[in-house]
Amino acid sequence: RGAMAAGPAEYDPEALQEDDEGLAGVWFTSLTLLGVSLVSFVYHGYLPKAVRAVLPESALVLVVGIAAGAVLRANDTLHELAAFNPEAFFHFLLPPIILFAGYSLEREHGHVFFSNIGSIMAYAIGGTLISTVVVSLLCYAAAAGGVVQLSLVECFLFGALVSATDPVACIAIFESMHVSDLLFNLVFGESVLNDAVAIVLYRAVNRFTDPGYHVTPGHIFYAFGEFIWVSVASFLIGITVAALYTLALKHLRVRGMLPTLFFFIAGYLAYMASELAQLSGIVTILNYGIFMGHYGYENLDEENKELSYKFAQLLGVTLEAFVFAFIGMSVFGVDGHVVNVAFIVLALLFCFLGRTLNIFPLTKGLNSVRKRKIDLKTQFVVWFAGLRGAIAFALSLDITTEHADLLKTTTLAIVLVTTILIGGATLPLLEGLGIVGAGAEEEEAKAVSQSKMWFLRLDRKVFFPFFVKRENIPDWVGPKDLSGLPANGVNGEGQAAGMLPAGPEAPGGRDEEGGASSGTPAPAVQLQLRRGRTVDSPAEPGSAG
Repeated sequence: RGAMAAGPAEYDPEALQEDDEGLAGVWFTSLTLLGVSLVSFVYHGYLPKAVRAVLPESALVLVVGIAAGAVLRANDTLHELAAFNPEAFFHFLLPPIILFAGYSLEREHGHVFFSNIGSIMAYAIGGTLISTVVVSLLCYAAAAGGVVQLSLVECFLFGALVSATDPVACIAIFESMHVSDLLFNLVFGESVLNDAVAIVLYRAVNRFTDPGYHVTPGHIFYAFGEFIWVSVASFLIGITVAALYTLALKHLRVRGMLPTLFFFIAGYLAYMASELAQLSGIVTILNYGIFMGHYGYENLDEENKELSYKFAQLLGVTLEAFVFAFIGMSVFGVDGHVVNVAFIVLALLFCFLGRTLNIFPLTKGLNSVRKRKIDLKTQFVVWFAGLRGAIAFALSLDITTEHADLLKTTTLAIVLVTTILIGGATLPLLEGLGIVGAGAEEEEAKAVSQSKMWFLRLDRKVFFPFFVKRENIPDWVGPKDLSGLPANGVNGEGQAAGMLPAGPEAPGGRDEEGGASSGTPAPAVQLQLRRGRTVDSPAEPGSAG
C-alpha cells in the first residue's frame, strides 16, 4: 500500500544516460576483447612465419589499436570509451598480468631464475635506480638547454616511469626461438621485478609534485626511506598471504576446484590490502605469485595445478593484449597531445644511454663473482630488450604537473617505437649474433639439486620440507637433502628412483651466483626443461640449473 501511495518512479534522464553509458562500456570492452582474440587468431593461424619474425604480436595489436582509435575518433561517445583508464588498469587489468608473471616463473622458466636471482635483482633494483637517475639528469640538461620546458621534479617523474621495462615482444620471440634459459630469465626476471620497483620509485618521487613539499635533503632522505619501507612491507604481505595459503593447502583438505578459486581470491585480497595500506599492490601480488608457483603449486592435485595455471595464463595473456590495444587506441583516444619531436628523439637516446650505463657496468661486477659468466652477446641482448610498455604509459597518465601532456605524449611515442621497431628487430638480432636454437639450453641443464648456492640450499633443506607435502616434494630438490623421505620417487636410501648411486668425490667449484658447489658429481639424469623438452645431461660439479 505504501509503494502504491508513492506513485510511479520519477523519470530521471541523467540516471538513464549513466545506465546507457555503462552498458556501452560493457559492450565496448567485450568487442575489444573479441577484436584482440581475432588478431591473435589471425596472427598465429594465417600470418606467414617471415612476417611474424619481424612483427611481434604485441606490435600488431598496437597497430590495430591505432587504426581502431582513428575510426572511433569520429564518434564522441566511442571516443571517450576508447580512452585509457589508469585506475582500471592498475586495479583490474595489471594484477592478473603480474600474478601470472610470478606464478609462471617456476613452470615456464625452470630453476634458472632462482639460481640467477642475485643477478636478476641487481638488474631490476640497481639497474632501475641507475637508469632513473641518468635519464632524469639528462632530461633536466635538455630542459636547461632550451629543448623542452620541464622542472627537476618532472624530469625525475619521467625518468622513473620510463625505467619500467616491458619486453613482451622480445619474450615472445625468445619463446619461439628457444634462446638459452640464462638469457630468457635475465630479461624476463628483470622485467617482472623492474615493473614493481619502477612503480614504487615513481610514487616516491610523485610526493614532490605537491607545491608545499620542497626538494630538500631531508625530504629526499625520507622519500628514499619510503621507497625501502613500501618495497619491504609489500613484499612481506605477499609472502605472508602466500605462506598461509600454502600451509592451508598442505594441512587442510580442500576439495574440487576450491583451491584454484581461493588462489585467485587470496592473491587479489593481498593486492587490495597492500593498496589500502598505501603500499604497492604490484610488489605484493608479484611475490605472492612467485611463492605460490614455487611452493603452493606443489600442494595442488593435478587437476588444480592445470586449472590454476591455465586460467592464470588465459587472464594474463589476454589482458596484456587488451592493454596494448588500448595503448594503440590512445594515440587518437587521448586528448591534449603535446608533440616535441626533438625531445622525443632525445628521450629515446637517453633511455638507451641509461640502460647502457646500468647493464654493462653491473654485469662486469656480477661476472667477478659468477662462475658462469654472462658473455658479451647475452649482455647486448639484455640491453636491447629493454622495451617500454603498459606500465610506463599508465604511470604517465597519472602525472598532474604543468607539463603532464608533454610527458604523456613522449611516453606514448617511446612505447610505440620500442615495441614496434625494436621488438621487430629482435629476431634478426638473435640470428645475427648466432644465439638462437635449443642447443644453448643443454649446457644449462646441470642438475639444480647439486647446487650449493645459499638460497637453493636453504630452500631444499628447510623451506620445501616445511611448506610442501612430503609426497609432493619434486625430484629436483635432491635426495641428499631429504634422505629420510620415502616419497615422490625418493627411497629410504636418500636416492631418487631410477638414479644411480653418487660417484666419487670431486673438487668443489662455484655455482652461477658464486656459491660453493657440493663437490659430488651427479649421475646422468633426465632433466625437464622449459617448454616441455628433456635433455639427457650428466651434471657436473658446481653446476646450477
